[in-house]
Amino acid sequence: MPNKYVRKTDRGRSSAEIYELACEEVTSRGQSLRNAASAYNLNYMSLQRYIKKKKLYQANLTDKPPSVGYASQTIFTRGEENILCDYLLVCAASNYGLTTKETRRLAYMLAKKYHKKFPASWEENKMAGEVWLKLFMERHSNLSLRLPQATSIARATSFNKTNVALFFQNYTGVLVRT
Repeated sequence: MPNKYVRKTDRGRSSAEIYELACEEVTSRGQSLRNAASAYNLNYMSLQRYIKKKKLYQANLTDKPPSVGYASQTIFTRGEENILCDYLLVCAASNYGLTTKETRRLAYMLAKKYHKKFPASWEENKMAGEVWLKLFMERHSNLSLRLPQATSIARATSFNKTNVALFFQNYTGVLVRT
């Protein structure tokens, strides 16, 4: 797929342990920020940001532990995405599969219901974007969204317990006769 991003460098891929060691060099051993950053092959501003986060956390001014890098910009949490995924599977199991556009509309309604922050294009189109759907489908490969096959009312309603029991009763009768 052409939209799959391939990272070209390893810049900014340092682990939290390396940041912790560099932070220890600066705070405990009194080494300068730039020297510690160059010794551990880190950006000095990133190290400074990490040290600042760590000091705030140790002073109980924030409840988030210091982290490295940036959080990905997701609209739904994993739990909310699983709720949407389960609903789509239930719809497909009950002979009412949803198309991609209906799924995008459903995602928009779910984002509105949970008061999520989402792009302005979602509000204009009253549905989630195509890129969101593509990435959602990559995260949930067990789903298959396509134009659902039409199921007639007669077929959907006639498939019930009594009709199935009657079918197997007739089937066993035919097997006994032959």
